[in-house]
Amino acid sequence: MSGGWWVLLGLAGAVWLFWPRHKTAPQTGAVNASTVSSSTEPPSDEARHVAEAKRAREEIDNDDHAAWERHQDSLKDVREKLSRARKYMSETTLDMLIPEVWQTVEHWASWAAMPDRWTAPEGVHGITGEGDFKDRWVAWIWNDRRYRMHFAERHNYLPDDYDRLSQIDLEIDEEPVCSVSCSQGTETYENWRYTDVEALTVGPWTSEFIRMAGRLHAEKEASTRELFSEMDREKAGRINLGD
Repeated sequence: MSGGWWVLLGLAGAVWLFWPRHKTAPQTGAVNASTVSSSTEPPSDEARHVAEAKRAREEIDNDDHAAWERHQDSLKDVREKLSRARKYMSETTLDMLIPEVWQTVEHWASWAAMPDRWTAPEGVHGITGEGDFKDRWVAWIWNDRRYRMHFAERHNYLPDDYDRLSQIDLEIDEEPVCSVSCSQGTETYENWRYTDVEALTVGPWTSEFIRMAGRLHAEKEASTRELFSEMDREKAGRINLGD
């Protein structure tokens, strides 16, 4: 029995001696020294200058935006007034009538000097005027009120825009009441067209001017129709169809 125990003890010792032991895992908290040093390095001069430039650009943009908003706020009343004036011109049709009346009266002063060839519209008298092609005025009396229109061509400073520009001023009884800017294409030289209101004094003159413009337009249309009718009658008189 004593020999068997010794054998068992020897076997137990061998097992203990050769049994695999658990190996301790390395410390995960250990960080490579080179990694630490590279992540904490100060930014380069180039990166610092770029960051400063971006901050400066942002400050300028913020200042510009704030200045733009202050500018817009300061013009609020001005733009509201201009909007009302433009609406008045459109709703009363003065935007169309003032250029139209000017193109009706622009040659009156020279025509009035030839009474044997031209007769003033009904109710119109006291026609005067002077000036040249680019700057002239015409005045007349209608319904006991003196009207004066002044036309002046303006230089076009817009690049690649060849339209002619002008301003037409209207006075009634020597009081300025309205001024408009106009444009005209140079290729076809069509009628002057309204572009904006330059000055305006609202008053009862508006309805009186509209009535006068209507009378002038009607008489001009009647005169044009009569002219073409007379031309047709002359043509017909020279035609023999053998009837």
